[in-house]
Amino acid sequence: MLLTSTENYDTSLHKLGNIIISTDVQAVSGFRDFGARVMGAFGGPSDLMDKKVKDVVEAAMKRFTDKLKVKDAKGAIGITTDVNAFVDREQVYIIATITGTPLMEKGKVGGGRRR
Repeated sequence: MLLTSTENYDTSLHKLGNIIISTDVQAVSGFRDFGARVMGAFGGPSDLMDKKVKDVVEAAMKRFTDKLKVKDAKGAIGITTDVNAFVDREQVYIIATITGTPLMEKGKVGGGRRR
């Protein structure tokens, strides 16, 4: 499966599908948040938060590729990744959004399998 942030594809083989947006939101555990604050107080990097961000992005990407498979797409172009954090009542959340346009095989009818 082709996954690319560029918009180059073979127009003789593929057509564009409808945009796919995949989001994953995860709360940061109290332990991880505390560890990040301690490391931040000393000016060091927070490997705990770094790992959490990577976990959230990987989960969003898995959802994205799962959606591509359901649509029977051959890949996706124009992929972007956005990561943000927000706090609600002292609970920290990390949110990752993956957006891209699926490449559908020309000549196929239906555009995907149903679950």
